[in-house]
Amino acid sequence: MGQVDLPSPGGCSPHLILPIIKLIVENDEQKGYVREIGFESFLSMGELEMNKALNLWLVDKFNCDSEALELEGGISIPIRPLVKSVLGIPSGPIQVVEGLDVDDALKDQYTVNTRAKYAKDVANEMSSITDKEPFCIAFMMAILGIYLAPNTSLTVNRAFLGAVKQVDKLKEMDWCNFVATYLFKGIKEFKESNTTCVTIKGCVHILSVIFIDFVKDAAFEVPVGFPRLGVVTKKHIKWVVSHPFTSLMVHRPEESVYAAVLDSIAKDNIVKDGKCVDSETNSLSDTPATTDTNQNNNKHRVSGELGTVMPVKPAPCERKKGHNVMDTGNRPIRSAKSRTAEIIIYKCSPQLLPPIMKLITENVEQKGYVGEIGFGSFLSMAEFKMNRALTLWLVDKFNCDTEALEFEGGISIPVRPLVKSVLGIPSGPIQVVEGLYIDNALMDEYTCNGKVKNAWEVANGMCSITDKELFCIAFMMGILGIYLAPSTSVGVNRKLLGSVRQVDKLKEMDWCNFVATYLFKGIKKFKKSKATFVSIKGCVHILSVIFIDFVKHAAFEVPVGFPRLGVVTTKHIKWVLSHPFTSLMVRRPEESIYAAVLDNWPKDNIVEDGKCVTNTDTLSDTFGTTDSDQNKNRHPVSAELGTLPISAVLGPPVTSHNTTSWGIVEYVEVGTSPRSAAPGPFAEQIIFPTSGEQLQSSRPSSEPCSAQMHVSPDNPKEMNRGSTSPMENAGDWSAKKASVDQPSSGQAKRARGVAAVDFNVLNCTVCSYPLNCPVFQCIGRHLACGRCVAELPGEQCQMCEHGSGFSLCPIMDDIVSSAMVECSHDGCKSSVPYHELDDHESACSHAPCYCTEAGCGFIGPPQVLLGHLAALHSMPMHTVNYGKVHRLLASKPRFLLHGQGDDSVFLLVVGALGAAMVVSAVCIRAGASPSYAVKLWVNGPALPSRAAGRIKWKMEAVTSSTRPGEVVVEELPSFLTVPPAYLGWLGASKAVTLDIRIDRM
Repeated sequence: MGQVDLPSPGGCSPHLILPIIKLIVENDEQKGYVREIGFESFLSMGELEMNKALNLWLVDKFNCDSEALELEGGISIPIRPLVKSVLGIPSGPIQVVEGLDVDDALKDQYTVNTRAKYAKDVANEMSSITDKEPFCIAFMMAILGIYLAPNTSLTVNRAFLGAVKQVDKLKEMDWCNFVATYLFKGIKEFKESNTTCVTIKGCVHILSVIFIDFVKDAAFEVPVGFPRLGVVTKKHIKWVVSHPFTSLMVHRPEESVYAAVLDSIAKDNIVKDGKCVDSETNSLSDTPATTDTNQNNNKHRVSGELGTVMPVKPAPCERKKGHNVMDTGNRPIRSAKSRTAEIIIYKCSPQLLPPIMKLITENVEQKGYVGEIGFGSFLSMAEFKMNRALTLWLVDKFNCDTEALEFEGGISIPVRPLVKSVLGIPSGPIQVVEGLYIDNALMDEYTCNGKVKNAWEVANGMCSITDKELFCIAFMMGILGIYLAPSTSVGVNRKLLGSVRQVDKLKEMDWCNFVATYLFKGIKKFKKSKATFVSIKGCVHILSVIFIDFVKHAAFEVPVGFPRLGVVTTKHIKWVLSHPFTSLMVRRPEESIYAAVLDNWPKDNIVEDGKCVTNTDTLSDTFGTTDSDQNKNRHPVSAELGTLPISAVLGPPVTSHNTTSWGIVEYVEVGTSPRSAAPGPFAEQIIFPTSGEQLQSSRPSSEPCSAQMHVSPDNPKEMNRGSTSPMENAGDWSAKKASVDQPSSGQAKRARGVAAVDFNVLNCTVCSYPLNCPVFQCIGRHLACGRCVAELPGEQCQMCEHGSGFSLCPIMDDIVSSAMVECSHDGCKSSVPYHELDDHESACSHAPCYCTEAGCGFIGPPQVLLGHLAALHSMPMHTVNYGKVHRLLASKPRFLLHGQGDDSVFLLVVGALGAAMVVSAVCIRAGASPSYAVKLWVNGPALPSRAAGRIKWKMEAVTSSTRPGEVVVEELPSFLTVPPAYLGWLGASKAVTLDIRIDRM
């Protein structure tokens, strides 16, 4: 890390803990309280001491991606799994959550003059507390603030109060992972900071203890015993710091005192001899879990409250193949992006639902509500414990293009048509739409301290709700967040509130396709990700259930019955996991319990022998008229509240070097009033790409141009199975449908259509601004954005003669979100959605700025304006390096400052305020990102009010302006004032010497 003077190793102060503990040990009652909450390891804490040089060296050696100390010789020491062994604190199944609600009275106890109390003061006060609950809260707040999770100010963190006030649950919380995550985030922030003086948050003492335990020297030995915080003491650290750190040899992990712990962790993440030996150990999650015990009798977290987290490091072994046989589950999940360590999370938690459903079943009224909305299948949901190794293996087997699990022997199991049979939830004709408009009151019900509510808390809280509508909304938000559509966090998805609040329509919505699409998108995003820490969104439980149903073995049988989530249980997955993967045969679809379902599924949507033979080419998820398959399940082939006619006639194909297109003879109507066939002067070319391409368009010009829309048959929105295309729903579709030849390779030859669209189509008919999703349409085909519709009297269209209601228009949602236009500013090559164009251009770094000199009409981007002012107007210019102090003589009213590294341009402005001089700075640009802080110093004679002759000023966020010539210093938010005494001291020149430093935030 080099010579480091200013960075601080943080507020972690283990040496302050020992005096506190000594007082507690002398009080039998308080000592008992500490033991009851699981923090008895602190009672035998050794005499500790921090060393700044060692801590900073270790922080430098810490790899934030692998969460390990990376030392010479390729030795990598994972930190997270060793926290339990170092601290000996609880690692239970309940997640430690910051920011939970607490009453003002409790918050006031940890507040002094509106600020948080110092942690040391809290520690001193707690020795006089006799009541268990207040003592335990004070104890936790003190050790968190001083040692386990210290911040930069050495005060208590009142955001922890909501968690620590649950005294009876402290022992069940996962403090190990919380402390580890807090430290790792602190180190990451420290390493990413550009400021000179920065503090490291978190318990950096952990790194010192672990490193000391790994030091290998014949003259140095640390006693055995756990937890290590009671064994590694001040004398050990003194020995280590008396030697050059780089000269010290270190043990390999398998030779260290932690060998047994690391060995058990490793076994939990590999497949050995074809058998899954995963014990569901979650060494990396900060979400609650059930626990398991390793050979060292240390409990480890095995599954999160709302998901599972796992470090995956597959062991290499021979991959065996055979007809109708699965290959082993031990190859890297994303072999194309294989890394030494990947952190993979999924939040789907079926094991959390049965206890909740049991409570609902005991309430006749709530049980009836669940049945009425079509989710009665959850009331008989079986106990099912997810297995990490199987889940990740199945995700690897899932083909995102065919939406199928693909196994050896050419066996392909389509997943989407089986979701109904697995879950038993509604698959009605109404599309589930995210992001519908809702009032603030409902939004606030699912918000806590500015953040989304925890889905688990919502699920627990709903049991006390008696009102039908409120209960059903809470029920849906809970099961969506926990199980059906979990995201990467533990919070509910407030974008779904607009759909779930329509309680009377929940049973008619297509939840099956929504859940399937959400899962498939989550898997696709996971497979494309190059990040080390990555999450899988969606209901991955579906894959496990389907696979278990397809296992073919004489000694294994799963009972019949639907839905399958009430039949396939933990005992079935345990049987599957007890066998080598290579020994398990897989049934063909026609032999499975799902045979009737698959037989009735439209044949053009089935994948056979690994080849996709689907012929559905559409643009939207759900539009057209409703249709029923042979299984009498309705499929969403129309928008929730209306359809959109498309009338277009395809002419003869036109072939170029890379596309085959059909010229549009007739103008396309997309839910608007009839228009002329000829595009207007602001016609736009919008390209809907094939897979992997980026959406692009040309910028509209003032000159008439040929407007085009390129429509890809690759179906970017993955149209629902069983739905018809919009073209087929527009009357006599047979004359309009383009034929596509099937090459011998089995891959369809893709073609493109070209259609004309003008910008007016993409503007709201009410406010005339660009449309944003969700888009609504009235019977008269007038389009409007959601906010405008909500503000219309009775939500009735004012353009129609007799008024008409609005309904959702999904096809326009697709077009609006896909229509990309280029920024008009010279030098900016960004393409943004049309409805975001104004916002982008108003903050674009290439937006034109105006010359500061009166009478000069020059306009140009900041960097061009910089050259113009310096060359033509002889304005002084200085190059500045961020984070460094520069000295200049303020002899003129304006100075240009050129930021080295990102070419930002600043204007230092000098003015007068009475007899005093004022100085400030502005950034010449349109936007406000990134933000900059400016510090100014001016030197002069000592004043009566000051010990030294220096005035310092700091602006936390520099003001931005495209018209810097109109800036008046006195009108800026803040400025440096140079007193008259300083100016008199300078003499007749009044030229002030300024020290300036600019920091890029």
